[in-house]
Amino acid sequence: MREVKGKLDGKGKRIAIVISKFNEFVSNQLLSGCIDELKLLGVDDANIETYFVEGSFEIPLALKVVSQRRSVDGMIALGVILRGETSHFDYIAKSVIGDISKISQDTGIPIALGVLTPDDIEQAISRAGGKAGNKGREAARVCINMINLVDSI
Repeated sequence: MREVKGKLDGKGKRIAIVISKFNEFVSNQLLSGCIDELKLLGVDDANIETYFVEGSFEIPLALKVVSQRRSVDGMIALGVILRGETSHFDYIAKSVIGDISKISQDTGIPIALGVLTPDDIEQAISRAGGKAGNKGREAARVCINMINLVDSI
């Protein structure tokens, strides 16, 4: 029986991060954790490109264009979509997450999802370096692991 697993070795890997500027306080914490973790995993500064978009809705288009125009091994999507009082949250969250998944499947490039969908700002802060850890840091680990897994298949 053959078992194929990824590994947390980012040496030589080229990573693109696409991050939403909306809810910037939380997004910046996600980005900081993500970059710190990528470096810990061996990714060189010169191999990390960060692209800033206005809101989470713009993340999928930026990911698609990066996949077409840049040579990257993996990508990371970071952002915060806060639940509000209207159904806008549901439409945006579903569209963004679905489109990110489709881009990854269509291109074969691993995309780690670090887009938070909390009910309130307290939950967002908790997931960006608070009690629930830093989901940006987790997304970095997922990205590197998936790159190595895909390379092993």
